[in-house]
Amino acid sequence: GYYAAKLPLRRLLPVAAGLLCFSWFLGVRLSSDLIKIAMLGNSRSPAVVATQNGHAAVLFRGGAYNSRAVEAYLQDAGIGKIDLLIDLRLEPETACALEANTVCRLSECEAGEHHFFSLGDLQIETKVYSDSATVMLFGGRFFAGTAIGTPDKDAAPLDVDVLLGASSPPGAFSAAKSALCLSQNYSWLDSSGIKTVYYGEQGAAVWLRPGKR
Repeated sequence: GYYAAKLPLRRLLPVAAGLLCFSWFLGVRLSSDLIKIAMLGNSRSPAVVATQNGHAAVLFRGGAYNSRAVEAYLQDAGIGKIDLLIDLRLEPETACALEANTVCRLSECEAGEHHFFSLGDLQIETKVYSDSATVMLFGGRFFAGTAIGTPDKDAAPLDVDVLLGASSPPGAFSAAKSALCLSQNYSWLDSSGIKTVYYGEQGAAVWLRPGKR
């Protein structure tokens, strides 16, 4: 058998309101300071959006579809303006429609040039070479990275926790432990040696708390 307590409605309402407030508070506490790194848009050349506490950094590979995907994603997240936009294209054919407080265009950087940016607890480093570029994202002890162009054959492979993959081979990050992808059909995946692939056709993301993997 069982026993069901019968409480008057006037006593249940404060209890329910208290539980709702506690659930909201707990959700805010758990999501506070979390860094989210998401990939979205065109699977061949996806955009990367990193967010923390209402701020956003975007790594952009071009395309109107990607621009619309980024705008919709940020709108859903309640973020009105991009803090940092890094245009990854080395030879852009069109202007980027996205606007940001700070813009870094790799096409305007000289070979050997590198820059550091911060988004809260996330550090972002860009390096430009003669025919390629790399972008590293550091969050505590967590490292993610993406590559553009054809890397120098003599360059040592970079070791990251998560490769932010696109259709072009990520030669600079051949030592990656895992990959975040929008497609499972990239030609380089089978020969990459990467054992863990996080995949989402409509978008893929990883979350990290600063100071922890």
